Amino acid sequence: RAGVAAVAAGRYHSIFLADNKKGVFTCGWGEVGQLGQGESVQLTPTPKSILRLFGCSVAAIAAASTSDHTHLLLESGKVLAFGDNTSGVLGTGKKGCEWSPARMAFHTSGSAGLASIKDACVNNVKNYTAAQAPYGSPESFLYPRRVQQL
Repeated sequence: RAGVAAVAAGRYHSIFLADNKKGVFTCGWGEVGQLGQGESVQLTPTPKSILRLFGCSVAAIAAASTSDHTHLLLESGKVLAFGDNTSGVLGTGKKGCEWSPARMAFHTSGSAGLASIKDACVNNVKNYTAAQAPYGSPESFLYPRRVQQL
């Protein structure tokens, strides 16, 4: 049996990264896509593999404890996201639920752009919240932007 390398928990869901970093498993409530299973799922009481990630090497998993979405950092440097995207928090460039892992769309124009995809890797709620909109700004963006205060 495979072991677990990392665990992350959202508001009503959990994410597990297999120790070989080739499998991501989710369980819990998935009504807005946060389980990444490709459809709305009322309840998955035991961890289920995200089949769309077959063959992907995952470096890290993340979910905020007060959210209904999930982010994955692949070994290649790409960032995937799925779940509740009502306000564009996933960074995919659109609004609405993402039922399966979707690649983040990085906006790189001007000084507000990200220098590289790895700049978007945030590992705590403070940085994640700051990446949503510039510090002190009520504005919402559909793409990740560099926050100069970090």
